[in-house]
Amino acid sequence: MVFNHKVWYQKNKNRLKKRVKERRDENLEEEREKDRIYSYKYYEKNKERIKEKKRANPKRNLKNIKTYKKKNILKVRARDNACKQIKIPKNQICEICNINLATQKHHSDYNKPLDVLFVCISCHSKLDRKPLRINGN
Repeated sequence: MVFNHKVWYQKNKNRLKKRVKERRDENLEEEREKDRIYSYKYYEKNKERIKEKKRANPKRNLKNIKTYKKKNILKVRARDNACKQIKIPKNQICEICNINLATQKHHSDYNKPLDVLFVCISCHSKLDRKPLRINGN
C-alpha cells in the first residue's frame, strides 16, 4: 500500500490548521519583537532604497502627486511646516507606547501644524488606520 499525502492532508486539514494557529499565538510577542527590531535595523536602508527609486525615475506618478496635493492642501502644508520647523529630539521615546524610539511625527489636527506627537513606526501606522477619539467623541 502506497502512502497518499493528499488523502492524509484532507483527513487532517483542520487539526493541522489548529496546530499552526496555536504555535503562532504562542510566539506572537516574539514575532512582534523581531518585526520591531527588523524595522529599526533596516529603516535607513529602506529610506535610501526609496530615494534611489525616485532618483531613477523623477517623473514617476507626477500627475498623481499633483492631484493629491490639490485635494489635500491643508495636510500637505501642515506636513511641510512640521518637517521644516520641528526636529525629533535624540532618544525621544514614543508618546503612545512609551517603549520604542520615536522616528516619526503625527498630526492629530492639520489646522495646528506645529502640534505633533512623536511616535514610533508601529504606533503611527495604528494611529493612521483609525482616527483619535478624544473625550469619547
